[in-house]
Amino acid sequence: MNATSVSGEQIDPRIRARRVEVIREQGRRRLRILLVGVTVLCALGLGWLVVESPLLAVRHVRVSGATHVSAVEVRNAAGVTNGAALVTLDGGAIARRVEKLPWVLRASVTKHLPGTLRIAVKERTPVAWARVDGTPKGTAVALLDASGRVLATTDAPPAALPELVGLGPMPQTGGLVRRTLLDVRARLADNLAPFVTAITTSPSGVALRLANGAAAGEIRLGRPDQLTAKTDAALAVMRGLGGTRVHYIDVSVPQAPATG
Repeated sequence: MNATSVSGEQIDPRIRARRVEVIREQGRRRLRILLVGVTVLCALGLGWLVVESPLLAVRHVRVSGATHVSAVEVRNAAGVTNGAALVTLDGGAIARRVEKLPWVLRASVTKHLPGTLRIAVKERTPVAWARVDGTPKGTAVALLDASGRVLATTDAPPAALPELVGLGPMPQTGGLVRRTLLDVRARLADNLAPFVTAITTSPSGVALRLANGAAAGEIRLGRPDQLTAKTDAALAVMRGLGGTRVHYIDVSVPQAPATG
């Protein structure tokens, strides 16, 4: 085996090859460190682009589906300012803030690069109304949805919705009322509901006040139970009257209805 001479000293070829390999490994290690450093710098730059760059900042907040609530109210409730980092916004938290608005049943939030946030709103539907002060002469009325939520107050009763009487003082907008009468309203037969102008509650029970032109002025339900049986009995009595109008139909005992 030949040996290499360095400055007059003989070096074994195997030792020489090992030294070369060590030098090459050190070079590769330095290259890896350099690549890791470049990668970290690129990641930091991308992070800055996402968080700080005006290219990905919120420039527009678009609102759809809002009718009773204004787009301005939705944007204010969302709490998103122009210039906020779009990518890092919490869409779920934004939706929950918007859903606190009385009219809003559900909100969904989507992000559209480079700078648009879209908020789609599904509004609640009023199904009944009640006087704010609880008196027959009260002028302000509260609109209620099926859950009993007070959606808004207005000066005039809405057309084609029944009044709920006997609920007591109304909570503030966004508050909830007792659902007993709303549950009665929800379970009215389809061919009876259009005639109901008011649903009342008193110590004697629940009653349905009917519009002029119906066979009776009032249907007395008594306790708010067996509603299907009671309304079916009332409809059967109304059909049997043959055009004769009575003051009331009492179906508090649906197996034994009475008129008066």
